[in-house]
Amino acid sequence: MTSHLTQYRRNQDGNVVMIFALMLLPILAVVGFNVDFNRQSKSVNHLQAAMDAAALVGAKELANSANSLADVRRLTIENFHANILSADADVDCNDPNVEIDQEDFAVRVTGGCKINSLYGETFWNSDLSVGNHAQAKIAVTHLDLSLMLDVSGSMGGTKLAALKTAAIEAAETLITPQTGDRVRVGFATYSNSVNVRDFAQQVLNTGQLSHYLNLEDSDGNSIFDLGDDICVKERSGGGLYQDNVPHIGSSRFPVLGIHGSCPSSTISPLTSNLNSFKSRINALSAGGMTAGHQGIGWGWYIMSPNWSSVWPASANPLPYGDDRKKKALIIMTDGEFNQEHNGIGSATQARRLCDNIRAEEVIVYTVAFELNNASAEATLKDCADLPTRFFKADSPAELIEAYQRIASELRNLRLSE
Repeated sequence: MTSHLTQYRRNQDGNVVMIFALMLLPILAVVGFNVDFNRQSKSVNHLQAAMDAAALVGAKELANSANSLADVRRLTIENFHANILSADADVDCNDPNVEIDQEDFAVRVTGGCKINSLYGETFWNSDLSVGNHAQAKIAVTHLDLSLMLDVSGSMGGTKLAALKTAAIEAAETLITPQTGDRVRVGFATYSNSVNVRDFAQQVLNTGQLSHYLNLEDSDGNSIFDLGDDICVKERSGGGLYQDNVPHIGSSRFPVLGIHGSCPSSTISPLTSNLNSFKSRINALSAGGMTAGHQGIGWGWYIMSPNWSSVWPASANPLPYGDDRKKKALIIMTDGEFNQEHNGIGSATQARRLCDNIRAEEVIVYTVAFELNNASAEATLKDCADLPTRFFKADSPAELIEAYQRIASELRNLRLSE
């Protein structure tokens, strides 16, 4: 009897089966945990990729001014779900939360998804949750572009026609439904002087306006009304090379005083309205001498934040010193800087103005159009802020090409992505 008990105690047959039975549940739990953990980790990666892509799409759509904020949210959410489905991930996702920062052109996407556990509630919750967030910010630049346009007598005929085409095509390249009001273009025309017409009250003092408005013809009829052609010459005193706003005193503009010297073409403040810009460009006409420094000065004033009180609210110039807000000036002429009214050479004044314009980090392009004058060409080269931003156009076709190259370079400032 004792020997049988001893043998029974020593008999180990079936121990492995019992041990396996005892370990089976822990083994299944570990295997199940690993499987679900891997599925969860994979889903987290899919979720992050989908959110990254959706945030980037949202930022790009935000840069498109044709989209409303509702459009941006909808397109962002649609892209998120499309990416989740394409990843073949076993997840159930609600619409993500989309936060939009219009000032910085940034979109933040936040959300989560659920994964059905392969082992249900045997060992843990039947649903596994994954969550994440992503943010995309896109560099979008505002641009104020001012064109200084020579409408002196030598610019008549086919040359003026080419200038109109060049200016309009450049504007069409830059102003699009996507850029909205982030891109604005204005221009200043000049010959002997600059026609301030609609802005005479803002830039002339009372005495100067009276000089014009009190002039009468031989029959005693008033020659001028506000809104008629009224011309100014270069500034005097400390404001000669500056962009300080007009005010009573020596920095005011003295009138030219001779109506016959007025170019009929006038100045046009910054606008994002392409049709308005084209209409004003098409109305240009040529005549007179070449006071290039005056055109440069007024090209600067149009985009100067110091002149905000002069221009309409929609043409309020961008501030200086903001990397996301660029200013550019295109200076063009076909002739010598040969007209001034204060005893200081036009070319001398042009160079001084250009120095101060570049000091404000304005991008300066210059275009010599069928120009056969070494002195004038040298002035244009000195005015450009980089050697590569001087263009020599020896034909109407080359003028149009130069403006298109300039517009393409400015567009590459990431005006719309």
